[in-house]
Amino acid sequence: MSDPGVITIEGDSVTLRATGFGRYVEAAFLGVWLVFWAAGEAFALAVVGSMLAALFGFLRDSELTRLGRSVLDRAPGFEIGFIAMFLFLMVWLTVWTFGGLAALYSCLRALAGSDRLTVSGGLLELTWRAGPVHRTRHFDRTRTRRIRIRSHDKAVVADMVSGTITLTNLGTVAERASVCDWLGHRLGLDAARSPTFDPLSAPPGWRTTRGDSGAIHLSRPTAGRFTVAAIMAVLTAVALYAWYVDIQRNGPHSLWPGVAIALLALAAAWVAWSREEWVVRQQQLEYRLRFGPLSKARTFQQARLEMTSHTDSDGDTRYKLLVRDDEKKRTITSSLFDDTEVVDCARWMEAATGFRLVK
Repeated sequence: MSDPGVITIEGDSVTLRATGFGRYVEAAFLGVWLVFWAAGEAFALAVVGSMLAALFGFLRDSELTRLGRSVLDRAPGFEIGFIAMFLFLMVWLTVWTFGGLAALYSCLRALAGSDRLTVSGGLLELTWRAGPVHRTRHFDRTRTRRIRIRSHDKAVVADMVSGTITLTNLGTVAERASVCDWLGHRLGLDAARSPTFDPLSAPPGWRTTRGDSGAIHLSRPTAGRFTVAAIMAVLTAVALYAWYVDIQRNGPHSLWPGVAIALLALAAAWVAWSREEWVVRQQQLEYRLRFGPLSKARTFQQARLEMTSHTDSDGDTRYKLLVRDDEKKRTITSSLFDDTEVVDCARWMEAATGFRLVK
């Protein structure tokens, strides 16, 4: 921790900065890509705006509306052409927008990125900076299980009750290792000791509730799914309105748009109302899938837990935890690159069920 240009220690704080010549090459590549991204973003926004303007009848005399009407008039079978084009553009535009913002953030991080970690009173404060953009988060020591170096990218991460959080990937590997030791010492965490697990506390990234019979109900947090469902519902409403407009103009000459809209509505409902959980008892593990009033269950008794890994042609490794008996098997959780959360979940399942863990 000797290079003051890359890492700075100020009392209770440590600051790591972007380093190395390679970051300028990365920033240059991202800068060129962002130019093409901005052009594609502007074009897609113009097309989507023109389609909505033509559909809902506002801006009647504008060039935007005339462009939208020409797009719709040229689409084969107005209703199919509009719905397919609109849904494709909205999905593409969403992915393209988030991809561009992520590339811009990465570019700023490469040129002027820094991570400041402050430990005070059992509280860890983390401030990420990417040029003028910054974000601060706070983490409670009591909800921190472990500070470690992640195996595949050598980033400093914190294993929290809610899951794994990346603290910093700046500086050199040696500097991150020093920061990891410093954080472990300041927070009173032993990096060499794995956290213990018991059935009363959920494994990282999960949550538990107690059933009336005393069984443990294990499920994933559902934050964010209602936002996704709401976006899908809006897309469904726009597509439904477009089909309605076409029926008013040309009559009900095709049912394919209705089928597509129904499938989209079903997908939105699935995202909003489907629930998966594991019901855990000693020597019994039950998988439950619920969708509104409908439910499906699969029970494993006197089974075993298995950890597997598979490396694809790109060299990426996926780790899985499965439960298996003599007749069936089911994946409990999986992770790409990093097996720590899978191992933690396996150890929790082993303690909660009494099933034998096979690695």
